[in-house]
Amino acid sequence: MRHATYIHGTDSAEQAQLTLLNRLTNQAFIDFLSLGDVSSILEIGSGLGLLAEQIATLVPQSAVWGLEYSLDQLNVARDRLQEQLGGDGLMTSVGYSERNR
Repeated sequence: MRHATYIHGTDSAEQAQLTLLNRLTNQAFIDFLSLGDVSSILEIGSGLGLLAEQIATLVPQSAVWGLEYSLDQLNVARDRLQEQLGGDGLMTSVGYSERNR
């Protein structure tokens, strides 16, 4: 298997654009999902964790996990979610996926 490349940049300008895109599209996607009474949600490709955070806030009875390939994105997401949701009440965790070699 060849080495995968992360398609989005991790510099602050690119992250600002991706954050704006999330802010513009996430609610429509959440409405489309019609989450209702679900107990677990997995987001694959979480990036900065913005969608996972929004879902965790809207559906607090659910366990919400995010999976992210980019360690840079993951570190930013973890720091931001820790600040936004607090350590003890952290509803959303974002995990790093290692490729099998």
